[in-house]
Amino acid sequence: MVMVNYVTPLPRPLGQGLGDAQECRSFEYFQERTAADLSYPFASDFWSQYILRIAHSESAVRHAIISLAAVHENFQSSALESNANDDFARRHYSIAIEQLLRPPLIDESSPDSIRTGIALVACIVFAGIECVQGNFKSALSHIRSGLRIIHETTSRALSAALDLSIPWIQLQSMFNHLETQVFEMEGGFEPSTALTYNLQDLGTPALLTIPQIYDTLEQAQGGLENWYGQFGRYLWHLRALRETERFKHSKQHLNFVCSFQSWSAAFDMFCRNQDKALRSQHLRQGILILSIWQKALSIILTFDWDRLEVHYDLSMPVFASIVKLSESVWDMQMEAAGACLPTFCFTRGIVAPL
Repeated sequence: MVMVNYVTPLPRPLGQGLGDAQECRSFEYFQERTAADLSYPFASDFWSQYILRIAHSESAVRHAIISLAAVHENFQSSALESNANDDFARRHYSIAIEQLLRPPLIDESSPDSIRTGIALVACIVFAGIECVQGNFKSALSHIRSGLRIIHETTSRALSAALDLSIPWIQLQSMFNHLETQVFEMEGGFEPSTALTYNLQDLGTPALLTIPQIYDTLEQAQGGLENWYGQFGRYLWHLRALRETERFKHSKQHLNFVCSFQSWSAAFDMFCRNQDKALRSQHLRQGILILSIWQKALSIILTFDWDRLEVHYDLSMPVFASIVKLSESVWDMQMEAAGACLPTFCFTRGIVAPL
Protein backbone atom coordinates (compact mmCIF):
# COMPACT_ATOMS: atom_id res chain seq x y z
CA MET A 1 0.00 0.00 0.00
CA VAL A 2 1.30 3.43 -0.93
CA MET A 3 0.56 6.27 1.50
CA VAL A 4 0.31 9.71 -0.09
CA ASN A 5 1.08 12.81 1.97
CA TYR A 6 -0.59 15.84 0.43
CA VAL A 7 1.18 18.29 2.75
CA THR A 8 4.34 19.70 1.24
CA PRO A 9 7.39 18.67 3.30
CA LEU A 10 8.71 21.41 5.53
CA PRO A 11 12.12 22.86 4.69
CA ARG A 12 14.93 22.31 7.15
CA PRO A 13 16.09 24.16 9.07
CA LEU A 14 12.68 25.83 9.25
CA GLY A 15 13.81 28.67 11.49
CA GLN A 16 16.44 29.89 9.08
CA GLY A 17 15.85 33.48 7.96
CA LEU A 18 13.17 34.17 10.59
CA GLY A 19 15.23 36.35 12.92
CA ASP A 20 18.46 36.42 14.87
CA ALA A 21 20.29 33.33 16.08
CA GLN A 22 18.30 32.97 19.32
CA GLU A 23 14.99 33.40 17.52
CA CYS A 24 15.94 30.81 14.90
CA ARG A 25 17.04 28.43 17.64
CA SER A 26 13.72 28.77 19.49
CA PHE A 27 11.78 28.29 16.27
CA GLU A 28 13.69 25.10 15.53
CA TYR A 29 13.23 23.98 19.15
CA PHE A 30 9.49 24.34 18.64
CA GLN A 31 9.66 22.28 15.45
CA GLU A 32 11.80 19.52 16.95
CA ARG A 33 10.56 19.32 20.56
CA THR A 34 7.60 21.51 21.48
CA ALA A 35 5.30 20.55 18.60
CA ALA A 36 5.73 16.86 19.39
CA ASP A 37 5.17 17.33 23.13
CA LEU A 38 2.02 19.42 22.67
CA SER A 39 0.19 16.55 20.96
CA TYR A 40 2.00 13.66 22.69
CA PRO A 41 1.40 10.75 22.37
CA PHE A 42 -0.85 11.48 19.39
CA ALA A 43 0.23 12.88 16.04
CA SER A 44 -1.04 16.36 15.13
CA ASP A 45 -0.65 18.11 11.79
CA PHE A 46 -1.86 21.29 13.46
CA TRP A 47 1.32 21.61 15.55
CA SER A 48 3.79 19.82 13.30
CA GLN A 49 2.79 21.29 9.93
CA TYR A 50 0.06 23.91 9.60
CA ILE A 51 0.97 26.33 12.36
CA LEU A 52 4.60 26.38 11.25
CA ARG A 53 3.56 27.38 7.75
CA ILE A 54 1.40 30.21 9.06
CA ALA A 55 4.33 31.45 11.14
CA HIS A 56 6.37 31.98 7.98
CA SER A 57 3.93 34.59 6.69
CA GLU A 58 2.33 35.93 9.88
CA SER A 59 4.74 37.60 12.29
CA ALA A 60 2.29 37.61 15.22
CA VAL A 61 2.05 33.81 15.10
CA ARG A 62 5.81 33.52 14.57
CA HIS A 63 6.63 35.56 17.69
CA ALA A 64 4.03 33.59 19.67
CA ILE A 65 5.64 30.30 18.62
CA ILE A 66 9.10 31.58 19.57
CA SER A 67 7.77 32.57 23.00
CA LEU A 68 6.06 29.20 23.49
CA ALA A 69 9.25 27.35 22.55
CA ALA A 70 11.26 29.42 25.02
CA VAL A 71 8.91 28.82 27.98
CA HIS A 72 8.67 25.14 27.03
CA GLU A 73 12.46 24.83 27.10
CA ASN A 74 12.48 26.50 30.52
CA PHE A 75 9.80 24.07 31.67
CA GLN A 76 11.97 21.13 30.72
CA SER A 77 15.18 22.54 32.15
CA SER A 78 16.48 21.53 35.56
CA ALA A 79 15.30 23.58 38.53
CA LEU A 80 18.97 24.18 39.34
CA GLU A 81 19.57 25.95 36.05
CA SER A 82 18.81 29.62 35.54
CA ASN A 83 15.93 30.31 33.20
CA ALA A 84 17.69 32.80 30.97
CA ASN A 85 14.90 32.50 28.40
CA ASP A 86 12.30 34.19 30.62
CA ASP A 87 12.91 37.75 29.41
CA PHE A 88 13.29 36.50 25.84
CA ALA A 89 9.96 34.66 26.02
CA ARG A 90 8.12 37.61 27.58
CA ARG A 91 9.49 39.98 24.94
CA HIS A 92 8.26 37.86 22.04
CA TYR A 93 4.92 37.25 23.78
CA SER A 94 4.45 41.01 24.03
CA ILE A 95 5.48 41.54 20.41
CA ALA A 96 2.96 38.89 19.27
CA ILE A 97 0.13 40.61 21.16
CA GLU A 98 1.13 44.04 19.86
CA GLN A 99 1.21 42.84 16.26
CA LEU A 100 -2.11 41.09 16.67
CA LEU A 101 -3.72 44.31 17.89
CA ARG A 102 -2.06 46.47 15.25
CA PRO A 103 -4.47 48.02 12.70
CA PRO A 104 -4.63 45.88 9.54
CA LEU A 105 -2.26 46.73 6.72
CA ILE A 106 -3.93 44.51 4.16
CA ASP A 107 -6.42 44.73 1.31
CA GLU A 108 -9.50 46.59 2.54
CA SER A 109 -11.73 44.18 0.58
CA SER A 110 -11.17 41.45 3.17
CA PRO A 111 -9.34 42.91 6.17
CA ASP A 112 -11.33 41.18 8.89
CA SER A 113 -11.35 37.67 7.45
CA ILE A 114 -7.59 37.15 7.34
CA ARG A 115 -7.06 38.71 10.76
CA THR A 116 -9.78 36.47 12.22
CA GLY A 117 -7.87 33.37 11.18
CA ILE A 118 -4.62 34.73 12.61
CA ALA A 119 -6.38 35.63 15.87
CA LEU A 120 -7.82 32.11 16.25
CA VAL A 121 -4.42 30.52 15.80
CA ALA A 122 -2.83 33.04 18.18
CA CYS A 123 -5.43 32.29 20.88
CA ILE A 124 -4.37 28.65 20.89
CA VAL A 125 -0.65 29.45 21.05
CA PHE A 126 -1.19 32.08 23.77
CA ALA A 127 -3.14 29.51 25.81
CA GLY A 128 -0.18 27.15 25.45
CA ILE A 129 2.25 29.79 26.69
CA GLU A 130 0.16 30.41 29.78
CA CYS A 131 -0.46 26.72 30.47
CA VAL A 132 3.24 25.83 30.37
CA GLN A 133 3.85 28.51 33.00
CA GLY A 134 0.95 27.36 35.16
CA ASN A 135 -1.18 30.45 34.51
CA PHE A 136 -4.37 28.51 33.90
CA LYS A 137 -6.76 31.41 34.48
CA SER A 138 -5.06 33.40 31.70
CA ALA A 139 -4.99 30.31 29.47
CA LEU A 140 -8.75 29.83 29.89
CA SER A 141 -9.26 33.49 29.04
CA HIS A 142 -7.41 33.05 25.73
CA ILE A 143 -9.43 29.93 24.90
CA ARG A 144 -12.71 31.72 25.63
CA SER A 145 -11.59 34.63 23.44
CA GLY A 146 -11.07 32.25 20.52
CA LEU A 147 -14.42 30.58 21.10
CA ARG A 148 -16.11 33.97 21.22
CA ILE A 149 -14.51 34.94 17.90
CA ILE A 150 -15.93 31.81 16.28
CA HIS A 151 -19.33 32.38 17.87
CA GLU A 152 -19.52 35.93 16.51
CA THR A 153 -18.26 35.09 13.02
CA THR A 154 -20.40 33.71 10.21
CA SER A 155 -19.51 30.40 8.56
CA ARG A 156 -18.68 32.14 5.28
CA ALA A 157 -16.38 34.59 7.02
CA LEU A 158 -14.68 31.73 8.86
CA SER A 159 -14.00 29.95 5.58
CA ALA A 160 -12.33 33.10 4.24
CA ALA A 161 -10.51 33.65 7.52
CA LEU A 162 -8.83 30.28 7.28
CA ASP A 163 -7.18 30.87 3.96
CA LEU A 164 -3.94 30.35 5.86
CA SER A 165 -2.95 26.86 4.71
CA ILE A 166 -4.93 25.36 7.58
CA PRO A 167 -8.24 23.46 7.20
CA TRP A 168 -11.18 24.64 9.29
CA ILE A 169 -11.62 21.09 10.62
CA GLN A 170 -8.19 21.36 12.26
CA LEU A 171 -9.10 24.49 14.20
CA GLN A 172 -12.59 23.21 14.96
CA SER A 173 -11.10 20.05 16.44
CA MET A 174 -8.65 22.06 18.55
CA PHE A 175 -11.30 24.41 19.94
CA ASN A 176 -13.73 21.56 20.54
CA HIS A 177 -11.09 19.87 22.67
CA LEU A 178 -10.08 23.08 24.44
CA GLU A 179 -13.68 24.06 25.18
CA THR A 180 -14.23 20.66 26.77
CA GLN A 181 -11.22 21.30 28.99
CA VAL A 182 -12.74 24.63 30.00
CA PHE A 183 -15.93 22.75 30.91
CA GLU A 184 -13.95 20.28 33.02
CA MET A 185 -12.15 23.04 34.92
CA GLU A 186 -15.05 25.46 35.35
CA GLY A 187 -18.05 23.14 35.32
CA GLY A 188 -19.97 24.81 32.50
CA PHE A 189 -20.08 26.36 29.06
CA GLU A 190 -20.46 30.09 28.50
CA PRO A 191 -23.55 31.00 26.40
CA SER A 192 -21.32 33.30 24.34
CA THR A 193 -18.89 30.59 23.28
CA ALA A 194 -18.78 29.19 19.78
CA LEU A 195 -19.17 25.47 19.73
CA THR A 196 -22.56 25.23 21.42
CA TYR A 197 -25.39 23.31 19.75
CA ASN A 198 -29.14 23.12 20.19
CA LEU A 199 -30.02 20.61 22.89
CA GLN A 200 -32.18 18.65 20.44
CA ASP A 201 -29.23 18.17 18.07
CA LEU A 202 -26.73 16.84 20.61
CA GLY A 203 -25.98 13.14 20.24
CA THR A 204 -27.71 12.79 16.85
CA PRO A 205 -26.11 10.82 14.00
CA ALA A 206 -25.76 14.13 12.10
CA LEU A 207 -23.23 15.31 14.68
CA LEU A 208 -21.71 11.97 15.66
CA THR A 209 -20.28 9.90 12.82
CA ILE A 210 -18.52 6.76 14.04
CA PRO A 211 -17.02 4.13 11.69
CA GLN A 212 -16.99 0.40 12.33
CA ILE A 213 -13.23 0.57 12.90
CA TYR A 214 -10.75 3.41 13.24
CA ASP A 215 -7.81 3.44 10.86
CA THR A 216 -5.52 5.42 13.16
CA LEU A 217 -5.17 6.22 16.83
CA GLU A 218 -5.70 9.90 16.03
CA GLN A 219 -9.07 9.12 14.42
CA ALA A 220 -10.14 7.29 17.57
CA GLN A 221 -8.97 10.23 19.67
CA GLY A 222 -10.91 12.70 17.51
CA GLY A 223 -14.05 10.57 17.70
CA LEU A 224 -13.83 10.47 21.49
CA GLU A 225 -13.25 14.23 21.71
CA ASN A 226 -16.31 14.88 19.54
CA TRP A 227 -18.50 12.53 21.58
CA TYR A 228 -17.28 13.78 24.95
CA GLY A 229 -17.66 17.43 23.95
CA GLN A 230 -21.28 16.92 22.96
CA PHE A 231 -22.05 14.78 26.00
CA GLY A 232 -20.60 17.44 28.31
CA ARG A 233 -22.81 20.10 26.73
CA TYR A 234 -25.79 17.75 26.99
CA LEU A 235 -25.26 17.24 30.75
CA TRP A 236 -24.78 20.97 31.21
CA HIS A 237 -28.10 21.69 29.48
CA LEU A 238 -29.87 19.07 31.59
CA ARG A 239 -28.74 20.69 34.84
CA ALA A 240 -30.62 23.83 33.86
CA LEU A 241 -33.89 21.94 33.27
CA ARG A 242 -36.53 21.05 35.78
CA GLU A 243 -36.74 17.41 36.79
CA THR A 244 -40.05 16.97 34.95
CA GLU A 245 -38.47 18.29 31.74
CA ARG A 246 -35.39 16.07 31.81
CA PHE A 247 -37.26 12.93 30.85
CA LYS A 248 -38.21 14.51 27.53
CA HIS A 249 -34.57 14.00 26.58
CA SER A 250 -34.25 10.36 27.67
CA LYS A 251 -34.01 9.32 24.00
CA GLN A 252 -30.98 11.56 23.61
CA HIS A 253 -29.33 9.88 26.58
CA LEU A 254 -29.92 6.53 24.89
CA ASN A 255 -28.38 7.96 21.71
CA PHE A 256 -25.25 8.91 23.65
CA VAL A 257 -25.02 5.46 25.24
CA CYS A 258 -25.38 3.76 21.85
CA SER A 259 -22.89 6.08 20.13
CA PHE A 260 -20.37 5.56 22.94
CA GLN A 261 -20.76 1.81 22.54
CA SER A 262 -20.15 2.26 18.81
CA TRP A 263 -17.01 4.28 19.53
CA SER A 264 -15.80 1.64 21.99
CA ALA A 265 -16.37 -1.13 19.44
CA ALA A 266 -14.48 0.78 16.71
CA PHE A 267 -11.63 1.57 19.13
CA ASP A 268 -11.45 -2.02 20.43
CA MET A 269 -11.32 -3.30 16.86
CA PHE A 270 -8.47 -0.91 16.10
CA CYS A 271 -6.56 -2.13 19.15
CA ARG A 272 -7.03 -5.79 18.24
CA ASN A 273 -5.69 -5.14 14.74
CA GLN A 274 -2.43 -3.69 16.08
CA ASP A 275 0.41 -6.18 16.35
CA LYS A 276 1.60 -5.84 19.95
CA ALA A 277 5.15 -6.68 18.96
CA LEU A 278 5.21 -3.81 16.45
CA ARG A 279 3.53 -1.16 18.54
CA SER A 280 5.59 1.99 19.06
CA GLN A 281 5.80 3.56 22.48
CA HIS A 282 3.59 6.44 21.30
CA LEU A 283 0.95 4.00 20.07
CA ARG A 284 1.02 1.92 23.25
CA GLN A 285 0.74 4.98 25.46
CA GLY A 286 -2.03 6.48 23.33
CA ILE A 287 -4.02 3.24 23.50
CA LEU A 288 -3.63 3.18 27.28
CA ILE A 289 -4.84 6.79 27.64
CA LEU A 290 -7.90 6.24 25.45
CA SER A 291 -8.62 2.99 27.33
CA ILE A 292 -8.57 4.91 30.62
CA TRP A 293 -11.07 7.42 29.25
CA GLN A 294 -13.16 4.60 27.83
CA LYS A 295 -13.54 3.16 31.32
CA ALA A 296 -14.05 6.54 33.00
CA LEU A 297 -16.79 7.61 30.61
CA SER A 298 -18.54 4.26 30.95
CA ILE A 299 -18.91 5.12 34.64
CA ILE A 300 -20.26 8.60 33.92
CA LEU A 301 -22.90 7.14 31.60
CA THR A 302 -24.47 5.37 34.60
CA PHE A 303 -25.60 8.66 36.15
CA ASP A 304 -28.88 8.85 38.07
CA TRP A 305 -31.54 10.64 35.99
CA ASP A 306 -33.41 11.88 39.07
CA ARG A 307 -30.46 13.55 40.77
CA LEU A 308 -28.06 13.82 37.83
CA GLU A 309 -25.46 12.11 39.98
CA VAL A 310 -23.14 9.19 39.32
CA HIS A 311 -23.13 6.23 41.73
CA TYR A 312 -19.37 5.92 41.97
CA ASP A 313 -19.41 3.30 44.74
CA LEU A 314 -20.81 0.73 42.33
CA SER A 315 -17.86 1.20 40.00
CA MET A 316 -14.94 0.51 42.33
CA PRO A 317 -13.59 -2.38 40.20
CA VAL A 318 -13.51 -0.09 37.17
CA PHE A 319 -11.70 2.58 39.19
CA ALA A 320 -9.12 0.00 40.23
CA SER A 321 -8.57 -0.84 36.57
CA ILE A 322 -8.18 2.87 35.74
CA VAL A 323 -5.52 3.27 38.44
CA LYS A 324 -3.63 0.24 37.16
CA LEU A 325 -3.64 1.51 33.57
CA SER A 326 -2.57 4.97 34.77
CA GLU A 327 0.41 3.44 36.57
CA SER A 328 1.43 1.83 33.29
CA VAL A 329 1.23 5.20 31.50
CA TRP A 330 3.34 6.82 34.21
CA ASP A 331 5.96 4.07 34.08
CA MET A 332 6.11 4.38 30.30
CA GLN A 333 6.62 8.15 30.51
CA MET A 334 9.40 7.78 33.04
CA GLU A 335 11.11 5.17 30.90
CA ALA A 336 10.89 7.43 27.83
CA ALA A 337 12.07 10.53 29.69
CA GLY A 338 15.29 8.89 30.85
CA ALA A 339 16.42 11.95 32.77
CA CYS A 340 12.89 12.36 34.13
CA LEU A 341 12.24 15.59 32.24
CA PRO A 342 8.73 16.94 32.79
CA THR A 343 6.36 16.80 29.83
CA PHE A 344 3.57 19.13 28.80
CA CYS A 345 0.82 18.46 26.30
CA PHE A 346 -2.55 19.80 25.13
CA THR A 347 -4.00 16.34 24.58
CA ARG A 348 -6.22 14.36 26.91
CA GLY A 349 -4.20 12.77 29.70
CA ILE A 350 -4.80 10.65 32.79
CA VAL A 351 -5.27 13.33 35.48
CA ALA A 352 -9.00 14.02 35.00
CA PRO A 353 -10.14 10.37 35.30
CA LEU A 354 -8.08 9.99 38.46
